[in-house]
Amino acid sequence: MAKHAAMTRVAFQPDDYDKIERIFRDQIVPAHDDMKNNGAGLHDHLWLIDRARGEAVGIAVYDDEDKLREVEQIEPHANPLQVRVPSEAPDGYPTQRAEAIRQAGGAVRSSYWYTVVGRD
Repeated sequence: MAKHAAMTRVAFQPDDYDKIERIFRDQIVPAHDDMKNNGAGLHDHLWLIDRARGEAVGIAVYDDEDKLREVEQIEPHANPLQVRVPSEAPDGYPTQRAEAIRQAGGAVRSSYWYTVVGRD
């Protein structure tokens, strides 16, 4: 089975950089570390933040599309962006992540899923 990745872009005001970085370091990265270590099907994850542009990018790679959908709690053919919006996110981790980003002054601008065709 092919690995699948979710890539999310978050916009924020450069003045909110410290809050955004803290949310990623204290909440989002540890939550993904837990998923990677507890058999949830998360293969790897990477988080990038650009203070000057006010943008953060998160990439999470899952063992397969079913694992990605299981974590995100989303139905096939649904819009992946909906699980990044606090008012539309399912209960559990998707809601916690969306709300944490919102409280830090960020807003999800895009979220797409990809099939991984390179790397292990």
